[in-house]
Amino acid sequence: MDTDTTKANANQLHAGRLPAIHPAVVHFPIVLFPVSAVFLILWFWQVNTFFLNAAYWSFMFAALGAVIAGGTGFLDYYNAPYPEHPEEGAGKTAKRHIRLGVILTVVALLGAIYFLVKKPIHDLTLVKWFAIVVFVEALLVIVQGFMGGLLVFKYHFGIEPRSPSQT
Repeated sequence: MDTDTTKANANQLHAGRLPAIHPAVVHFPIVLFPVSAVFLILWFWQVNTFFLNAAYWSFMFAALGAVIAGGTGFLDYYNAPYPEHPEEGAGKTAKRHIRLGVILTVVALLGAIYFLVKKPIHDLTLVKWFAIVVFVEALLVIVQGFMGGLLVFKYHFGIEPRSPSQT
């Protein structure tokens, strides 16, 4: 094995021993927050209760998914393999990704709890506040997904090192 490959493999080993879980669950909030926004747009356009119900439940499941994705993200950051990362590159992006993830998850969780108690389906004056939360979450999750993509595809976070025979 050549020295560069050995050095690259050594740089990708982290103290943790668990495989990356976060990439398997992060797709749920990434899809469901924008889907909830689309259903809300359809409700504003058609004023059909089905669309408001669909937006509501999509948001609730997205909020649950955000909590699970956030938890597994923390777990992966401290346990999954990732390359050595200087502050100006992957480390800086990872810290931004974590901070935005915390904001996204807190807003989703607080919004879900509030709208579980005070349902916008039963009180149409709440729909504008529900819409604001949904659209903010959809925007945040798109930015969050972009940063997650950078971490995986540019900086190789969570990717097991490969030996030359596996490539």
